[in-house]
Amino acid sequence: MRSRVVPSGPRLTTSASAGGTSRAGSIRLVVVGRAPATLASYRWLTRKYVAPAIGGIRLQALQPGHLDALCAEMIGADLAPRTVRYVHSVIRKALGDAVGKGLILRKVATLADPPTAKAARAPEMRFWTPAELATFLAAVAATNGSPFTASPE
Repeated sequence: MRSRVVPSGPRLTTSASAGGTSRAGSIRLVVVGRAPATLASYRWLTRKYVAPAIGGIRLQALQPGHLDALCAEMIGADLAPRTVRYVHSVIRKALGDAVGKGLILRKVATLADPPTAKAARAPEMRFWTPAELATFLAAVAATNGSPFTASPE
């Protein structure tokens, strides 16, 4: 969902600064104590996904449907539910700061429907059983390509 640019008012166009905050129009997302890599991640996610989709919408005009459309667009682009949920959490934090500063009356991100936590959970790791590992090592050794034995000269 692409949005039209509205001429005035604060917008959700965040860019985290090394000084420990993200700026979203007049919103300052408090990220004090975050690692530089976290700030870089917030910056990148916002530039890549948030600003192009909803950056032109005034905060007071932002609706849950805009955020639902952003999530749907990201899922349609084959992004992992975990990434979509992470983007949503960054937006939710910025909007929470905007509510705290009186820029908006409600945090619309809490009314949107991002992927569930269960869908965003990383898949459970599955390890080989000893029998599966033995089968694999035997197959590799049978090809004389085993990295664990010296190759014949």
